Amino acid sequence: MQPVVATRPASEATVNEDAVALGPGVAVLVDGAGLPASMRRGCRHSVAWYATELATAFRDALSDRAVRPAEALAAALTAVAASHGPGCDLGRGSPSGTVAAWRTSGDRLEHLVLGDATVLLAAVDGVVTVVTDDRLARVVEPVVRAFVDERRDRGLVPSRDEILDARRAALERTRNRSGGFWCAHADHAAAAEALTGSVPRDAVAGVVVASDGATRGYEHLGVHAPDDVVRRSLAGDGATVIGEIRAAERSTTLFTDVAMKPHDDATLVAWRLLP
Repeated sequence: MQPVVATRPASEATVNEDAVALGPGVAVLVDGAGLPASMRRGCRHSVAWYATELATAFRDALSDRAVRPAEALAAALTAVAASHGPGCDLGRGSPSGTVAAWRTSGDRLEHLVLGDATVLLAAVDGVVTVVTDDRLARVVEPVVRAFVDERRDRGLVPSRDEILDARRAALERTRNRSGGFWCAHADHAAAAEALTGSVPRDAVAGVVVASDGATRGYEHLGVHAPDDVVRRSLAGDGATVIGEIRAAERSTTLFTDVAMKPHDDATLVAWRLLP
């Protein structure tokens, strides 16, 4: 069975900044970070361009099974940084993203996650293992919530712009730094912070990679469990899963209350190893 991709932009009026690249025994998902232009001021390229370039470069690097996944990601980050060209000053800010990928290598299935994208592994006994990096949420969200709480304790109602400024400042202070969170950006050193692992291929019934927009259903909204996402995605029903997330997003202020996007690009890539 070939991998099945379900993807949907945050809205019909916006470009989907998730990118998928597939190859023989390889799947890569890059979730381009929807950061404001002020955090990308040194680069003329779009977030979608960056996500597509990195997904393609990483897929190609993973095709060499002699190269470890984190080393392949480092090579891909280096290649994409070079492809920006002389018109970009990456030190002044450029697009970034998160990564989730897997590949088969002999009798193993290897996986890698950098940032809050996710790999979900369905074992032959039905147990689902979730592999994701929650450092962004652990580092940035407490700062934002503390800012909101402090204002409210003083009888003030922080505006969305004030909350957004606090979020951006926290991102700038903690991105790709020790004690902060890590993502794909201009420096290949971030690849060493990726979460990697491997499992026996014959122990896995299926694998799903997901952008964080597609995991909102179980991480924030309570409309799914990881098992649901895996089972339905492997059955070819990923588009419906994403549709249910959209419906739940429309009925909550959970995200807008803390200046998060009300909707996010959502992508699921599912591969069934067993019939």
